[in-house]
Order: sequence, then C-alpha cells, then structure tokens
Amino acid sequence: MTKAELVKELRTRTQASMSECIKALDASENDIEKAIVWLRENGAIKAANKLKNAATDGVTLAKKVGNKAILIEVNCQTDFVAKNENFLAYANQILEEALAKVESKEDFDKLIINGKPIAESGLDLTAYIGEKIVFRRGEILKANDQQTLGVYTHNNNRVAAIILVDGKVEDEVVRNVAMHAAAMRPRYLNEQVVDQVWLAKEREIIVNQLEHEGKPAAFAAKIIEGRLNKILKENCLVDQSYFKQPELTIEKYLKNNNAVAVGYYSYEVGEGIEKAPQMSFADEVAAQMKK
Repeated sequence: MTKAELVKELRTRTQASMSECIKALDASENDIEKAIVWLRENGAIKAANKLKNAATDGVTLAKKVGNKAILIEVNCQTDFVAKNENFLAYANQILEEALAKVESKEDFDKLIINGKPIAESGLDLTAYIGEKIVFRRGEILKANDQQTLGVYTHNNNRVAAIILVDGKVEDEVVRNVAMHAAAMRPRYLNEQVVDQVWLAKEREIIVNQLEHEGKPAAFAAKIIEGRLNKILKENCLVDQSYFKQPELTIEKYLKNNNAVAVGYYSYEVGEGIEKAPQMSFADEVAAQMKK
C-alpha cells in the first residue's frame, strides 16, 4: 500500500486526524497495528492541546419527552468525524442526559457526562479521535397541559428546531412548523421579540442603500418602512409563508389548527463560528507530507 492508502485506512479505522495518522505511521514504520497502539498511547497527552482548535462541524439534535423539548449542538472539526459512531453516541448521550435532568438553560452547564462536567466530558473522545470534541450549546422548551411541543432534526443532523405552541394539536402540525423553522431559519419568533439593535442596523443599511440609489427624500420614509416590514416578515417565524402551503403564514396555519406559537429555537451546525478553508483529502495528504 502507498503511504496515502495507509493513512486513509488508519484514519478510517481509528477516526484520528490526518496529521496524527501520518505521525503514527512514521513512528511505527508504516505498520498499521503498531500505529493504532501509538495513537492510543499518545492521544491523551495531546488531547488538551486539541481543545485550542476551532471546532466548526458536528451535529444538532432535537428531541422531546413528555413536557420537555431539548435542542443541542455538539461540535467537532470535520464532517468525517461528525458521522463517526463514537461521536454520534456521545452527542446522543448528552441529549438523553439533558432530557432527564435539564429544567432550565443554566442546567446544561451542570450536566455530568461519563463522570465528568460537560465542559470536560469530550476530552477522552478528543484523545481517541484526535479532533476537538465539545458541547457548544443547548436550549429547552417546556409545555404545560394546554400546550404542545414540536421538534425536528434534519436527516443530516446539521439543522434542528424546537417549537412550543398554546393549544393541544396533533404532533404532525407542530412537527411541520419545526421542520419549516429548521429549513427557513428565521431569526425570531415574532416582532415582539426582535432585537432592536439588529433592527436599527437593518434600518441603517436601507438608508445607505437609498442614498446610493438617489431616491427622492420625499419618498424615503415610506420606502424605509416598506423595506423594514419586508425584512421583519422574512425574519419572524409567524410571519413567514408556510413552505407546504405558501398561501398561508405560519401564524395562519397554526390558527387554522387552534394554536399560537409562543416559543421557538433553531440551530445550524457551526453558525457564528469562523471556518478555515477546507482542503480535499488529496491536498491534505500533500500538505502533511511536506511537513
């Protein structure tokens, strides 16, 4: 086997990073079995350093049990590891622990996973896999006897959403809204909870656009109001057109089912984290060989 083929096989068997596989093979005279031992012996020492890396990939998961819905994001560094069964088992373990023990957003930081605080719980997996593994964030919604929870996780685990409505409705109804929310990613539930700082920035952008467009000052106020209203409708869940029935807004769809949206969260993997440019497998091998 060529060195590149050995690296690929070792990475597949251990889920270790490209650079660690190359180092392990170099230290083991290209013997894969010895390289696996080397990775296990050296992984724990280097795991702490891995925590300094940016983890921009991973999964988002949502689930409801009883009157509680949980949404979490767990990060790693590559989509390769995001599909690894050990990583997925760890993420699902956090999800189940949260469903059992979290009662408020603050409780996520208090979770104990495998005998360790959640902030440290990914260290062993980091040592084994060779990538930074970390719980990033979580949200919770709780329903009373007159409310219904909806959850949706896309099949690639990259977007997920949870929603709470006033009214007892069929699971399909709230799941449809959660699916819509995961797909469309509105910033806010409704206009009442819109961040006024964000809205002011949007207004400033519109004003600058009008100056560049040379619009008459007499019409500026009406144009600004119209564009702001459009932005609000695009960014508020209840005002968006329901993707399965575009003639209805989400608010109207829920109203037709005797429900009103009162809570909502959605996550997309890695949002808000600066991502480094990605290389192909071949380019990554070539870059490592030059070191």
